[in-house]
Amino acid sequence: MTIDIDAAVSKVLPSSGGETTVEVTLDPVAKAQPTTRHVALLIDTSFSMDGEKIRNAKRGSKQALQELDPDDYVSIVGFDSSVEVVTPMTRWGDVTQADVEADIDAIEAANGTDIYNGLETVRDQLVDDTPDNPRAVKRIILLSDGQDRFEADTYRDLAAEYDDDGLSIIAAGIGRAYDEAVILALANASGGEPVDLSEDAIDHFLEETVGNTENVLASKPVLDIEPEQGFIVPDDEAYFEAPTTEERAIDTDASPNTLALPELEVGSQQRFTFTVLGQPKSAGLTHELATLRVRDATGSVLAETTASVEYSANGGLARAGIERARAASKVRVDIQDPDVSKTRVEEGIERLRDEGWDDTADELERDLRRADEDGGLIRVSKTKVNSD
Repeated sequence: MTIDIDAAVSKVLPSSGGETTVEVTLDPVAKAQPTTRHVALLIDTSFSMDGEKIRNAKRGSKQALQELDPDDYVSIVGFDSSVEVVTPMTRWGDVTQADVEADIDAIEAANGTDIYNGLETVRDQLVDDTPDNPRAVKRIILLSDGQDRFEADTYRDLAAEYDDDGLSIIAAGIGRAYDEAVILALANASGGEPVDLSEDAIDHFLEETVGNTENVLASKPVLDIEPEQGFIVPDDEAYFEAPTTEERAIDTDASPNTLALPELEVGSQQRFTFTVLGQPKSAGLTHELATLRVRDATGSVLAETTASVEYSANGGLARAGIERARAASKVRVDIQDPDVSKTRVEEGIERLRDEGWDDTADELERDLRRADEDGGLIRVSKTKVNSD
């Protein structure tokens, strides 16, 4: 496995000490072995999916099957007011594609929407009915066009449990009526991705998402942050700029400190920031502030680097772009959170203007306006997927 890792700091610290921001960039550039996939396709079959949407979901499911290798595991589950296991979790080499496609053809759209029980069904499949392989990518691909009976907080807690189980959710909302907050909660809390999907792109999305799973280097990677003597990682969030905008907690009680990362995928750069506090030190010297190691689910080290910081008599801003990026990520996270007031978002944008970052503030104001549109919250984080 090949991952390029780079770490830069935003400030030169004064001899009296202070806080600096570390920006980490991870570039997965190659992989050495094929990826084993454990994939569950979870498809909304409620009445609102009738017509072109369910036809495209069926067609996309069939196309996705062509991306699988014999040792991959796959299940297909439909949900409306109840759950229907179309294809149980099965090793792909043990079934015939024609039989599975016949099961897919029998799917019909009817009744209401029960995402929760559908998710619990596929979680049980992925946890109980697949081989114990810590290197396997375990992914739920969810399609839904409707509203569910539970609030986003319920799904955020549920998805966090899935994350602990090593599962990620690619959650796609279709059309104009789905619950954006639920889709975001499921994706972000599980380390997956939220997607705003047009109905004519369903088939392409399913095929591409299953196919791209082949590019995953590590499904549940972790960043170890080992501060050097005289440096501390405070109890603050890490803010991601790429591949999606999100915040993640750093476990500062662990030794070393740890940060759970999104899936590492070839060609998909990760970029995020966190803060470090430095104690007073002599001016005119550069000090290593932390060793950073990326590990996979087996504990193997995939990449390692050291972040360093310079001390001077008075300190100063060395890389303003890092501070600007962190401030902008905080505002974008707030825009995506339906519980955060518009006033708080506007205050965050104004603080960027006070720093002289008008272009970034203008961009965030456009994001804020876009968030009022259908699918806008997700498009602030991730580009809409359409048939083109």
